[in-house]
Amino acid sequence: MTLMQRLPHVSNRVSDYAQGEDLFAPRRRNDWVLSVDRHQLAITTANKTPWQDNNGSYRTFDDKALPQ
Repeated sequence: MTLMQRLPHVSNRVSDYAQGEDLFAPRRRNDWVLSVDRHQLAITTANKTPWQDNNGSYRTFDDKALPQ
């Protein structure tokens, strides 16, 4: 998913740096968002977010139990 394709002077193909979906598109192929950094991975859906760190710790958050 990306916002970069809407920035001026970005000429790379979206597939070079993203999953290839525009966050502002009226309809997307997937109904989830994958977020990663060097230490964590999260998949956000409409009603829950599974989260895992690079040590294997795992939690699932929903709209009633958000992290503090």
